[in-house]
Amino acid sequence: MADNRMQLNSRMEMDHVIQVHPDGSVTDAPRDVHGPEVTVETDGDGQYVGTRDDHGKLTWNVHVDGDDWTLLKGWAIEDGSELLHRSQFVGGALAEAILETPGYYVATEVSDGSGDAEADSWCVAFKEADQ
Repeated sequence: MADNRMQLNSRMEMDHVIQVHPDGSVTDAPRDVHGPEVTVETDGDGQYVGTRDDHGKLTWNVHVDGDDWTLLKGWAIEDGSELLHRSQFVGGALAEAILETPGYYVATEVSDGSGDAEADSWCVAFKEADQ
């Protein structure tokens, strides 16, 4: 498993799609697999827009533009959502979860759609792979 973690760490760069195989090994994804564009809704002050359920769990208004991609949820430091803070990285339990589930993965910045500023957040997207 340690070797697979090293493979993951060496390949998991922003906007670089990787493939995790059933044995936990990691390779670059085929060139025709492209990651999604991820945007989050903001209000007039540029703050992210979301809602809390009856249990206080926060869901951001996030849009994923890419066929069959979903965002990994539950890894954010502050709220357990899919939006990760710039100080976070792919390691520990998140890395183990990725290595345990075969498919395509990509770390990607989350845009507010304005194109004006550097993204405050990023996320990890997942897509099933034909094995």
